[in-house]
Amino acid sequence: MRLHGTEWSETQRFYHHLNTLWQQWSAEMSDIAADVLRQQLAEVARSSAEGKWLTRQQVSDIQRKIRHALSGLPVPTVRLDAFDNCRELWRQCQSWLSNTEKARLEHNQTFTESMLEQYRGFFAAVESSPLNPAQARAVVNGERSLLVLAGAGSGKTSVLVARAGWLLTRGEAAAEQILLLAFGRQAAQEMDERIRERLGTEEISARTFHSLALHIIQQGSKKAPDDQQAGERQRCTAKTFSTELAAAVPGEKSAGERLAIVAGGGKWGGRSLKGISGRTKSCSVVLPAALTAGLA
Repeated sequence: MRLHGTEWSETQRFYHHLNTLWQQWSAEMSDIAADVLRQQLAEVARSSAEGKWLTRQQVSDIQRKIRHALSGLPVPTVRLDAFDNCRELWRQCQSWLSNTEKARLEHNQTFTESMLEQYRGFFAAVESSPLNPAQARAVVNGERSLLVLAGAGSGKTSVLVARAGWLLTRGEAAAEQILLLAFGRQAAQEMDERIRERLGTEEISARTFHSLALHIIQQGSKKAPDDQQAGERQRCTAKTFSTELAAAVPGEKSAGERLAIVAGGGKWGGRSLKGISGRTKSCSVVLPAALTAGLA
């Protein structure tokens, strides 16, 4: 600092006074910064507490909160290492910003091993045969989405049943919050039976995508679709279309051969595919895509 027009002694006094005020202000601001850093690390500790799976989304939320808190500190982050009350706290926050994936994997590995040991009896009895280590690890995985890839008959359904039981046992979900989906009705029925037999509850039910859609419509509308009427309309359409197609292309031919001929264009017996489909639509059912593809 250089001051012009003042005595050297006065300049020194001013400098020391200004420096004292600067040190006092810095000390006060470092206390505020230390409190903010402690709050962030306390939040990290709650999220990564033992007995909980640390998800990628949680880690992302932790990083976002730390960055937001740092942006509001009263002193620049480059000065935090200079304060004894901030140095270690700042380094811990930095580690969560730069090396979180390694910390997350280590935490979840410890959690998984602890759960497999603590709930050994559950994994041995939840299905007719004890779950193998890979199945058990899939069950305790707490990510919001998890893809299980395995061959036919390798125990994927066992993982789903055990996962439902795990959520109930750990109190992580109520029965009405659990949805099991299957591609076919037979698979859904099999899953229902497994749930009742192995978990002893009828509050969890497996659904197909179609039955789930119907359930949602029924919950949100007083006028629910009538499965029986829909089935009758579909049978009516199929029968009418078959009759019209046979009249259009007579002879010893299969329905597929007749359809291929008519779909090629033109008219046979005074009937075109567009005309045939027009009459079948009187049954209020849209023809399958395989049949309507030749209408354009």
